[in-house]
Amino acid sequence: MELTQYQIVIVNLDPTKDSEIKKTRPCLVISPDEMNKYLKTVVVAPLTSSVKNHPTRVPVTYQGRHGSIAIDQIRTIDKSRVVHATDHISSAEILQVKKVIEMTYVKMCIEKILGETAHYAGDSSQNCRAYALFACMRL
Repeated sequence: MELTQYQIVIVNLDPTKDSEIKKTRPCLVISPDEMNKYLKTVVVAPLTSSVKNHPTRVPVTYQGRHGSIAIDQIRTIDKSRVVHATDHISSAEILQVKKVIEMTYVKMCIEKILGETAHYAGDSSQNCRAYALFACMRL
């Protein structure tokens, strides 16, 4: 089965532990097509039927129902967990997903590292930002 980025797939997420989202449910493929083509794994974010005003959740409409894409629950799964592939999300939803991923996993990381590196006396802001970006890439 060929999977593409921003496609909604039905995935069996069990077994899970503790606070992880459970059950067989729709998930959004996050990993780029190049990875999806060559690897036996895929990176997904589960969809949930609850609509909460949470900074790491993206509102989405799937099969006429409102829900959220749980960016805070991104995980890598084996492709054998994918039951079948369905629709793609809209362009507007894709932009929102990209924005939330950037805010959650890139900007927060850079801000944290900038705060930690800001104490270096005489170091320019540009050097601190470059170091922070490099450090985030290594995570």
